[in-house]
Amino acid sequence: MFFTPQVRALGGTLNKPTAKSFGHGFATSYRFIRHYRVAELGDKTQLSVIALAAEYDAPLTVFIGVMLALALVTAIGIAVGTIISRYIPMKYVKIGSSIVFMVFGVLFLWAAVTGMKLL
Repeated sequence: MFFTPQVRALGGTLNKPTAKSFGHGFATSYRFIRHYRVAELGDKTQLSVIALAAEYDAPLTVFIGVMLALALVTAIGIAVGTIISRYIPMKYVKIGSSIVFMVFGVLFLWAAVTGMKLL
């Protein structure tokens, strides 16, 4: 599951869509949300949010803080992505990000097999 999007990005689906419509954007958003929900289930962020909500007994405050943090991180990602896309063609961004994700995947797999700590 970890390598599938990266391999697909390297394999020839690097062309930009020629026509963008509301339906295309909606379908892309739906696919992202569907895959993100499964891929991020049980990650450290979710576990830390659970711990914060349990420790402070203030679920609404924790929820608002988490949503603001997510919005800020997303806005920063959009800004950086917009700037990068002006100077580097999307093909190279996808290839570079795919390689970086695969390197991390191999490192984490190696650490899991050998018992080595990465951090």
